[in-house]
Amino acid sequence: MSSLHSEKWLQNRQFGIVIDAGSSGSRIYIYSWINHQHLKETLPAHEFYGVLPTIEPGVESGSPYAAEWSKKTEPGIAEFKDRPEDVGEHLETLLDHALEVIPESEIANTPIYLLATAGLRLVQDDVRQQILNNSCSYIKENYGFHIGECKDHIKNISGEEEGIYGWVAINYLMGGFDNGDLHGSNNGSGTDQNNSTPYRHTLGFLDMGGASTQIAFEPSSQASKEHANDLTTVKLRTLDSQTLEYHVFVTTFLGYGSNQARRRYVKDYLLSTNKDWLETQKPGVQITIEDPCLPKNLQLSETHTMPHVPLMGSGSFTECLKRVEVLLNKDKECSDIPCLFNGVHTPPIDFNINTFIGVSEYWYSSHDILGLGGAYDYAEFERKSAEFCNSEWDDIKARPEYQSQSQERLEMQCFKSAWLSNVLHGGFGLPRFGEKGAIGSEEQSNEVLEKAEESIKNKNWRPPFQSINAIRDIQVTWTLGAMVL
Repeated sequence: MSSLHSEKWLQNRQFGIVIDAGSSGSRIYIYSWINHQHLKETLPAHEFYGVLPTIEPGVESGSPYAAEWSKKTEPGIAEFKDRPEDVGEHLETLLDHALEVIPESEIANTPIYLLATAGLRLVQDDVRQQILNNSCSYIKENYGFHIGECKDHIKNISGEEEGIYGWVAINYLMGGFDNGDLHGSNNGSGTDQNNSTPYRHTLGFLDMGGASTQIAFEPSSQASKEHANDLTTVKLRTLDSQTLEYHVFVTTFLGYGSNQARRRYVKDYLLSTNKDWLETQKPGVQITIEDPCLPKNLQLSETHTMPHVPLMGSGSFTECLKRVEVLLNKDKECSDIPCLFNGVHTPPIDFNINTFIGVSEYWYSSHDILGLGGAYDYAEFERKSAEFCNSEWDDIKARPEYQSQSQERLEMQCFKSAWLSNVLHGGFGLPRFGEKGAIGSEEQSNEVLEKAEESIKNKNWRPPFQSINAIRDIQVTWTLGAMVL
C-alpha cells in the first residue's frame, strides 16, 4: 500500500504507531507528520509561531486506502491471560498491516506504543506483566519498529492517563488549544469568534468503554484554586518551542463502562432482588426474570451464575432508568468532598462554563440506533430510547434500518441508553434540557437551558454536551493525545 502514497506526500514525512489494547479488542492507529525541523527551516516564522505540530492519519487523504490507517482485531488482549505466551497471535495481524502502510525506509524510525487500558487492569498483576513483556519481546524479535525501553513503549496505562490523552485529543482536533494567549486567566472569559457568547476555551472530555468511564476537564478559575492539589499539569510544545500549560482534573470510574455496568446490573441487582423467589422454585421448572432494560419479549440467558436464568424483556425505559440508577452508588461515603458518584472526589462542574465532548459509547449509544449523535437533546434522546425499548423484539429485528447493526447492539441498546443517561445526569450532573415533561427533568440554570435550546435549533453555540466520532477524517480517540504528547 505504501507504494500508492504520492512522492510529494511522503516527502519529509514521519510515522508513529499507537495500539489501543482495549477490553473488547485491540486497534492499531498509524499517524504521520511532517518533520518538525524541516517545517522550521522552510516556513515563514509567523506560520509556526505558537502552533502545535500537525498530526494526521498515516495514509494520504483521498487515497483508495485512506481508511487503512486504522485496523482492529478481536478479542481483547486480556483474553490471553491463560496463555500469555501466545499474545503474538493477537498482535500479528495489526503489525503486518502497519508494514503494508508505512514505507519500508521509515520502519526503523517509526516509534510504536502498545497502551493497554481497563480490560488488562482487571487481570492479576503477574499475569498482566507477562502479557506486556511477551508483547514487547514479540514486537522486537519480529518487527523493525523503534522501541526503546519496553516499560516506556509497552504498558498498561491508568484510567487517569487515558483521560488526559483523550482530553488532549479532543482539544487538539476541535481547536481548544488555538489562541493559547486567550486561555491565560483560566476564567472562561474567552469569546467565540462567531459571536459574543462566553465559553470555556478548552473542552471537557468524557469517554466510556466496556470496562470504565473517564472524565477530564479544566475546572473554573475558583475551583482550580480550591482544588489545585487534585489537578494534573499538561504541557504542550509548539513548533517554535513555546510551552502551553493547562491544569486538568481527571478521574476514572473502573467498573462503570457499559459492559461492566450490565454485568453488575444482572448479577448484583436483578438476581439479588429475586434471590428469595429463585430459591423457592422447584428443580426442573422453567423460570424467567423480567428485565425492563431489554426490548419486549427478548429472551436472553444471563451467564453470571449457575444455573443460568433466562431474562425476559418487558421493555420499559422509565423503569429501566430507575433500576439502573442504583448502579451509580451515589450513597457511598465521600471522604473528600465534593464527590460525583461511587465516592469519587471531583471538583464542581459549572455547566455555564464547562462544555463536554463524549466519545466511544457516548457516540455509539446515541448514534448507531437512535441517530442522535452530535448536540445532545435530553428529551429527544429519552423519547427515542423509550420508543426503541418499548418495541417488540421481533419488530426490531425486522426493521430495514437496523439490518446493518449487530445483534448485541440491538439487544443492549435499551440498557445502554439508560446507563448513558444516568451517568450523564445522575452521575456528572449534566443539566436536563429539552421539552417539558422529560423523565427526571429538574430546574436548571435558565442561562444553560436557553443556550442549550439555541444550540440545538441553530447550531451556533457549544452545547453542554455533544457526542462525536470523527473530525476531519480522524477518529476521535485518546491514542491521538498519546501521540501529541
